[in-house]
Amino acid sequence: MTGLSLSIVTPVIRAGTLRRMLSQLAPQLTPRDEVLIVGDGPQPECRKVVESFGLDNLRYWDMIPAPRNWGNPQRNEAIGKARGTHLVFIDDDDQVDPKGLETIRSAVSLAPGHPHMFRMLYQGRPIWSSPDVLCGNVSGQMFVPPNVSGRLGTWNRDYAADFNFIRTTLMLYPEGYGAVVWREEMPIVQGLAGQDSPEAIASRTP
Repeated sequence: MTGLSLSIVTPVIRAGTLRRMLSQLAPQLTPRDEVLIVGDGPQPECRKVVESFGLDNLRYWDMIPAPRNWGNPQRNEAIGKARGTHLVFIDDDDQVDPKGLETIRSAVSLAPGHPHMFRMLYQGRPIWSSPDVLCGNVSGQMFVPPNVSGRLGTWNRDYAADFNFIRTTLMLYPEGYGAVVWREEMPIVQGLAGQDSPEAIASRTP
């Protein structure tokens, strides 16, 4: 798809894992991509980490802190500022496959008007286990929707906010859940399971 670009949304509460994630992500960015990093309250160490990369397409700002919000107000804020054609949600403690963004671009280019659901390694097992939009079977890091006004749901303050964002986004498409393109690739490893090297992650990708 000519002009395809990714807006990567990352809420942050810690600097240590953010550097690791950005180190994996930064070499994969094109000049059209952007990473929107939003602090839950002032995060000076996170700001320093972002600035240390010296990249114009890494954008950082703070928001008023909101206890136990799981980063969801930050995601909503970033969506409102995103300029890319598609959204990608990566947490600060996730790991990115060495060809993760290339995988996403290649898949999305085949059906750019549809939301895509990739697979992800979670606690040592791959999900989705079946191509169904069910709580626990899908996650925000797996979901890549087009950045189209009027076709994006909202991240609420619920622990299952990622599922609710996916569900409410898909309800804005005429096909509903049928709008999803299901993909076998695993470009992202969820943070709690992401202790392996990027090379080990890549070896698990079908």
